[in-house]
Amino acid sequence: MSIFRTAQPFVRPAKVHIPAAEAASTRTFRLVRATDTDVLLCEELDANGTVNPDAHLVSVAKTRELQRTWQDGRIDTLGRFHRFDSAFQQRVTRGGIAEVWIVIPQFQVGDQIQVLSVVHTGITQNNIPLTLIDANLAARAWAAIEVV
Repeated sequence: MSIFRTAQPFVRPAKVHIPAAEAASTRTFRLVRATDTDVLLCEELDANGTVNPDAHLVSVAKTRELQRTWQDGRIDTLGRFHRFDSAFQQRVTRGGIAEVWIVIPQFQVGDQIQVLSVVHTGITQNNIPLTLIDANLAARAWAAIEVV
């Protein structure tokens, strides 16, 4: 029996404005590093799946439900309190019971992700709004791994 169980039965998509002309347009990126906050550092792939050697790393916002700034300190609709313990896990408590949650499946260096161009993701980096967001086609979500 697996110790993993779904912590959130339904994950709503990020609330971002996608212009109609771009709604079906995604671009493919390869994950170079997942940060402990709200950003994925990626390199864009061309149609052949290769990276331009002169290209710079691009910051891509994680989908809203995986963003630390949106989750940390939040009380959800079920009355659970969310607090990050470390870079990639959070402790969720309700009525004296605590669970440790991680993102499943985890981000791995080399993962290919589909990215949407949007007006604003809600995340800024160096006071510059990020306009690229992970489409989360891998259906990553928080899952409880331990009750403490």
